Amino acid sequence: MAEAQLSEPPPARGEHNPAATLDLRPVLADAAAFVQLREAIAALPRDIRDKVWMVAQLGAARLDRGGIADALAEAAGISDAALLDSLLDKPDLATSLGKGLYQLGSSSS
Repeated sequence: MAEAQLSEPPPARGEHNPAATLDLRPVLADAAAFVQLREAIAALPRDIRDKVWMVAQLGAARLDRGGIADALAEAAGISDAALLDSLLDKPDLATSLGKGLYQLGSSSS
């Protein structure tokens, strides 16, 4: 029997982060760090929150660098509560923001 037949099946294409589908808000609603994050994001001026949302979308590969203006226009059309929820429902928000900032930085050099 060939070794390829004995090994693990190849991973499926697409999303490989099972935590991305988790809604941790009910569990973390009273956690001090989560409350501080929610308050910090809510305290940002609206235009800055729109940009944070756009960077998170860019980092999560939901848009490309060419779609930044469109993403900012889309963010402006989202209610404050929905925008805040959209940011806070991502367990990998820090990763998405880091990747988005990296992409923005690499486009300016």
